[in-house]
Amino acid sequence: MIGIYTRLSVEDDISTSIRNQINEGKAFAGNRKYEIYNEGEGVSGRSDIKDRPELDRLMKDIATDKIKTVWFRNQNRLERNSETFIAFSSLAKRKKIEVYFNDKLMDWNDPTSYLQSSILTAINSYQAELQSYQTKKVLLNRVLKGKAHGKSTPLGYKTDKKGYLIVDEEEKPIVEKIYQMCLEGNGSTTIRHYLNNNNIPTRYSKREGSFKIKNKHTGKITHKKKSEVIWSDKQIQDILQNPMYKGKRRWNDKLIDCPSIFNEFYWEKVQEQYKKNAISNNTGKKVDHLYLLKGLLECSECGRNYYGRKRTNKKDNFYMCSSKRYKHEKCTNRSINIDVLESFMWETIFINDTIFNKVKQAFKDGGQDKRKVELENKIKGYQQTLKALDNEYKKTIDLVVRGVVSENDIKDTKNRVVRETNKINELLTNDENELFALKNETKLLDDIKFDWSFLDKEARESLFKEGKEELREQIKNEIIIKRRKRKFNPTWNGKKRILHKYISRILIQYDNDFKIYNLTIRYNLPIEDEMYLIDSNYISAMNYNTKKLLTWKGTHQQRFTWGKMIETDKKLKNYNNESVLK
Repeated sequence: MIGIYTRLSVEDDISTSIRNQINEGKAFAGNRKYEIYNEGEGVSGRSDIKDRPELDRLMKDIATDKIKTVWFRNQNRLERNSETFIAFSSLAKRKKIEVYFNDKLMDWNDPTSYLQSSILTAINSYQAELQSYQTKKVLLNRVLKGKAHGKSTPLGYKTDKKGYLIVDEEEKPIVEKIYQMCLEGNGSTTIRHYLNNNNIPTRYSKREGSFKIKNKHTGKITHKKKSEVIWSDKQIQDILQNPMYKGKRRWNDKLIDCPSIFNEFYWEKVQEQYKKNAISNNTGKKVDHLYLLKGLLECSECGRNYYGRKRTNKKDNFYMCSSKRYKHEKCTNRSINIDVLESFMWETIFINDTIFNKVKQAFKDGGQDKRKVELENKIKGYQQTLKALDNEYKKTIDLVVRGVVSENDIKDTKNRVVRETNKINELLTNDENELFALKNETKLLDDIKFDWSFLDKEARESLFKEGKEELREQIKNEIIIKRRKRKFNPTWNGKKRILHKYISRILIQYDNDFKIYNLTIRYNLPIEDEMYLIDSNYISAMNYNTKKLLTWKGTHQQRFTWGKMIETDKKLKNYNNESVLK
């Protein structure tokens, strides 16, 4: 299958738009099967792989042999930094996939071709850094002159025909009302409700188009219409704390004079009241609820995070889409009971469905050997790059010795080569250390065995048989402590550590027609993603990949007849809604 990767930076022109890239990729694929990995707009090629979810997904699909050919518009769609280039090219060479930049096939096994790509990577990185530097310099000059430094200005301000900042007399009353309400003792939530209930528009809601939202847990970017934006607590807080309204404009660590809406005395008085409001609006006993899956859950319908909402009396006890916080959001995905989901993930998935055995099988199938080969190829790539940098450095010095150029002429080149050499040496050391550890012991598998030593009898016995004295003594001591407490179950913190260590993401989608939850689980492990089904009454659960019904020990089953449970099992087995399970 062909992987088509697309990305658009803010500095790109229309000719490199996502639509154009996808169309060119499809034309390249022709009648062959393809998968599109669309990173979206505004994603920098200088970002690390972990901050580019679609590139990360593409590389995982390459590693599992799903993708055999990859197409990019050009090399700077792949990266604008050497670390990403080395990681991707090493994987590509190891898996022997075909990589095309536009329609040109790259032969990275050819040292000359690889060196040319490495040099292009350095050029791409330099251009990105240079553009960033020049942009910051231009923006600072504009700010010092009293001009706007971007397309948007804070609420209450606008620009005149020459680009200078001036007070917006139409929006000024909104800012004044926010400050007045704060001075009267109202918190940001009360102010937000007042503005929304009185249909006072936000800045964005008066505009056309959309804007990007980045998920803080996954880096995934979604789009939202500006007309749908309503007031939030953070907007109110930002306005109340912005010194620009007293005539002091923030620029990095500087405060630069600008037009003011309030005098400094009034602004400082509001700041004092703002702090008092924050304290008074949080009085009373606060109950801190613990959410085992916080940061792992994502709504498949709108892309927002799921968050926990719990009360001591259990009146509210759900993980729900964060869009539920806003009256005007239209996401219809259903909430799911916290106790049910947490027990399902821990007891059913991690214990009864035995993730340990799946990982163990993955290692038997060569997962560990694959990592060793990957590291060996990366190390070779680092060594080749270091050799190329060393040759470049020697040639540059030779030019100075022969009097062709002055030492001052090569200053930037020398600094860049030294900087890149230090970076590559650091990466090389890290990978060499990991390879050493991997060759001397099965590090990841031992980690999992240790985590499962209190849950899985076979795992405990396996560790004792292998004679790892230090680890064995550690487990013995911890088992003695657990026995004294008459239980082997980890603490809440222990469960959270294990779940967040081995799970990357849990996507939730509710099928309203069939009354079934679909959970897609993505692991930080050498195993494929898995899909699980749970009915809306929490009676039955099934592994969709294997069509295997899972052991379910929830007390909720006591409310239903045996016939109802059998009927639900049958419904899950016959479920096949591909529109949800995509």
